[in-house]
Amino acid sequence: MFSGLDKHVKNNRGKVSLSVLLMISILSMVGVFAFVQNHPAKATAITSAKDTLSDSAPTATSNHAIQFTIPEALDAGETITLTIPADFSTTTGLTFADMDLADDGVDTALADVCSGATWGATTSGDILVTFTSCTGTMATSSVVTIEIGDNATASATGDSYIVNPTKSLGAGIADVYTISIGGTNPNSGDVLVAVIDNVTVSVTIDETLTFEIHAVASTTCDTVFGTEAGPDTTTTTVPFATVTSANTFNHACQDLTVSTNASSGYATKLETDTSLRTAAGVLISNGVCDSACDEITAGAWGTNTNNGFAYTCEGTDCVITVTTDYKTFPCRGATTTYCLPGGGESSQNFMTNAGSVNNSTTTIEYRLSLSGTQAAGTYSAIVTYVTTPTF
Repeated sequence: MFSGLDKHVKNNRGKVSLSVLLMISILSMVGVFAFVQNHPAKATAITSAKDTLSDSAPTATSNHAIQFTIPEALDAGETITLTIPADFSTTTGLTFADMDLADDGVDTALADVCSGATWGATTSGDILVTFTSCTGTMATSSVVTIEIGDNATASATGDSYIVNPTKSLGAGIADVYTISIGGTNPNSGDVLVAVIDNVTVSVTIDETLTFEIHAVASTTCDTVFGTEAGPDTTTTTVPFATVTSANTFNHACQDLTVSTNASSGYATKLETDTSLRTAAGVLISNGVCDSACDEITAGAWGTNTNNGFAYTCEGTDCVITVTTDYKTFPCRGATTTYCLPGGGESSQNFMTNAGSVNNSTTTIEYRLSLSGTQAAGTYSAIVTYVTTPTF
């Protein structure tokens, strides 16, 4: 009887033990299931993520412009982090002034520590950048833009940069690095950046220079400088012909056109061999305009009884900026014999430009007024133009 009872007890104990074990196993499974349901992992992937570098060359200092879209909203008190690989470095250490954080194109205020709507922006370790919100939030599908370097201008203009790593792979093959985006907000993901050698492109361009003189009709000359008597010109002559009226302005024009690819521009100088002179050596004085013009200094010339021979010009490259001001032609010959009122003068700049030009045109006006006592005869002078490019 006792042996049967013992057997029954053993069986009951076996059943009890088995029942307890089953209950423990079931409760354990329920506990695990409940834990997973109540604490889901925060790992919503960001979208449209990119990082644009201002310079992707190895060891170059570069601005970064990181942009991504967050599928989940960011709540007050949460953070955004950027983990930049240890292969990168900074020039002087990043502060909040070297960074911008924008939400849908609107910059947020940044400081060392967050306060109200102002976000905190700090760095640590191997360029771990942390943006911390106090009360600031970002809505679902916000486009987040982070700028680092002198492209950050919201709080101040950044003056520290991220330095690219040295080259690892062979020439022409990009070293690709991963920047991780995360934080306590529910969005995370990666952006890839490629560091690769610059490409050197070289080409040699021949120097070019053209200088042309063009005829101008008297009516066109009148349009530019005012109506006065005078002839049409040719490309090589200014034929005033016979002047019958004393103390009267006569003028004539030519167009001078320069083209050159000289990087430092060009200068065109002018000079005459003599003043207007007859074969017998009689001279027409260049005069001094209304007061004190000469081959170097321009001056007004509006009084026709102030006789002489001078020039002005109109055009972007003309050295005379007021078309009612005139200069006398530099005269290379000896004083009195070949030049009046002065001689032995150096050629002077007439047209200049500090860069390359294409068909830059200046109109020169030759102007004279003669006294009633000027000796009869045929007078002439040779005007020489010399154009020098600086490559």
